[in-house]
Amino acid sequence: MRPLRTLLLGMTVGCATADSGGGDPNGPCHGTAPVIDAFSVDEGTPIADSGGGDTQAAVVLRIDFSDPDGDAQVVSVDLWRDEQINGSVNIAGPADTTVPDLALLGDDDELLVECAAVGGTVWVREGVTGEPLAFGMTYDFAVVLYDAAGLASAPAYATATTPAE
Repeated sequence: MRPLRTLLLGMTVGCATADSGGGDPNGPCHGTAPVIDAFSVDEGTPIADSGGGDTQAAVVLRIDFSDPDGDAQVVSVDLWRDEQINGSVNIAGPADTTVPDLALLGDDDELLVECAAVGGTVWVREGVTGEPLAFGMTYDFAVVLYDAAGLASAPAYATATTPAE
């Protein structure tokens, strides 16, 4: 296994590392959805509005995942949240935040080859896009991770409180 970084395309802050190996870089590797092995949410550093507006609360999501067919060289994340704390979030509607196309890079800054990324960890700093998070508020969060083929994991859930103002 070698550590990998992501190239982030978009405005939301995110990064990832991955486990390489497995899969067949010369053959098709699509057909198995990724699995979220662990999901946690921790307090993040508040985000200052560059336009002179209010500072926003932020959290950092950590998603540990596996994808046995190896097509996790590019992943996307959908995130939902709600204030009704019951360990579940309604994910039937559009996601509150989408982080598209986190492309994994190797140590040589080259894109990871298709079929060689069998899992890893994605970090996303939430509070950058969508409706702002409130300070000192507890939320339930839900995430779904998509692999390069667009196959979705089952949702994972976590509860966390944003930092006090």
